[in-house]
Amino acid sequence: AMEHLSTAAAERLTLGLTLGLVALAALAPATHLPAHYHHFADQRTLGGLPFAMDVLTNLPFALAGAWGLAWLRRATALFFAGLALTALCSGIYHLHPENAGLALDRAGMAVAFAGVVGLAAADRVSGRAGLALAALLLALGPLAAVWDWRTGNMTPWAVLQAGGALLLA
Repeated sequence: AMEHLSTAAAERLTLGLTLGLVALAALAPATHLPAHYHHFADQRTLGGLPFAMDVLTNLPFALAGAWGLAWLRRATALFFAGLALTALCSGIYHLHPENAGLALDRAGMAVAFAGVVGLAAADRVSGRAGLALAALLLALGPLAAVWDWRTGNMTPWAVLQAGGALLLA
């Protein structure tokens, strides 16, 4: 549908959707993590590494992030830096799963998410919309992750993730 709109109209629509999602995140009822959220399927230790397979599954993110940073242009650097941060932050979280680590894990994911949403908006709407959305998500993503950690309310994080997926669609 965006391809049939003028650039200005597409930017206004994107801005309206984004503001609506920010309002939803701020005003929706609080949502809390399930009681056993940090109890992962893999409880094994491998070579002294706790939760080994959960930690080691982050290696592909690290490799893809490093590859992307090394070979692709600046437009995708935020996304690939986010993949590398996701690997690092998620690995740290999975070493000792608890709420502060989950906030760190989500903050790393937010960088990759900002990059992919920004790239999609730049491709579908305009470069200006892509830059604005990437910057907004880069600021609000880690803030939403920390908000959940400090208040126990994960609604802003859930809206950020679902809303970003909606914007991508």
